[in-house]
Amino acid sequence: MNYQKIHDHIIQNTQQNPPVGYVERHHIIPTCMNGNDNLNNLIDLSARQHFIIHWLLTKLYPDHQGIRYAFHMMFHPDSSSTREDVHLSKSRTYEYHKIQMAKFTSLRFKGRAKTPEQREKIRQSSLLRWQRPGEKAAQSCRMMGRPATYGHTGKPHSEATKLKMSQTMKGRPSKRKGIPSSPDAVAKMKATKRSNPHRYTDEEKLKISLALTGQKRSVATRNRIAAGISKTWHLIDPTGQHYTITNLQSFCRVHQLNPGNMSSVASGNLPHHKGWKVSRVNT
Repeated sequence: MNYQKIHDHIIQNTQQNPPVGYVERHHIIPTCMNGNDNLNNLIDLSARQHFIIHWLLTKLYPDHQGIRYAFHMMFHPDSSSTREDVHLSKSRTYEYHKIQMAKFTSLRFKGRAKTPEQREKIRQSSLLRWQRPGEKAAQSCRMMGRPATYGHTGKPHSEATKLKMSQTMKGRPSKRKGIPSSPDAVAKMKATKRSNPHRYTDEEKLKISLALTGQKRSVATRNRIAAGISKTWHLIDPTGQHYTITNLQSFCRVHQLNPGNMSSVASGNLPHHKGWKVSRVNT
C-alpha cells in the first residue's frame, strides 16, 4: 500500500475542499520533524482525517519516536488493537468522541468572561487563519450561492428556528446605539485597521463597485452621511455681522467670495479676504 500517496491525497484534497464544522489544526511537516508554525505548514482537518493522517505517518516513519508518541496521545490504542483495520474503524469513534467533547467544553465555558490574554490569543489565531493562502477563496466557495437564511451547517433554518431567532431578537436594545466610542476604542480600531495586511486589489475594487452600482441611498441615509462629513464654519463680514454655515463653497458663490482664499483665512495663511474673516468650528 502506498501510504505516502494516500497521505498526500488527503492533504491536497483538504486544501482544496476545507472541512466544515469541527476541525483540528495539523502540522503538515510534524513539529517533531522540525516542522514550523508557518501558515503554509498548517491545515485544518476533520477529527477523522487528523486521526488517519497520524496513523499514516506511523506507517511512513515506523521508527520515529515523536511520530509514534503523537499518534499514541491521540487515542491511546491498547495492545489488542494493533491491526490496521481496527485503527481505521476507531477513527470514526475518535471523531465522534472529539465532537462530543467540543460540545461539552462549549457548554462548560458558555457565559464565562474571557481574560484579555485569552481574547488576544483568539484574535491572533483568527488573523493567522485568514492570512493563510487560499483561506478566503475556500470560504468564498463554501458560501457561494448560499442564502442568508442558511446556518453554519449549510442547511436552511427550519420555521421553528426562524421563529425562535425572531423572538430572541425582538425588543433587544442595541448596547452601542447612540453611544460614541471612547478615544481609546477609536485609537484601537485605527491601529487594527492600519496593521491589517490586506489591501484591496483592483479586481476586488471593481467587484465592489459593480455590486454597489445602481443602488440608491434613502433620503435619511444621504442626510446622515452629509451630516457626518459636513464642516461648520463661523464667518464675520466687514460690517461685523456673524454667520454660521455648513457649506462654505455655496456661501462664497452667493456672496462673490473666493472659496480658496476663505479656506486660507481659516487656516491662518491669510489675515482676511475682502474684509471677511472665517474660522472652522469643527473638522
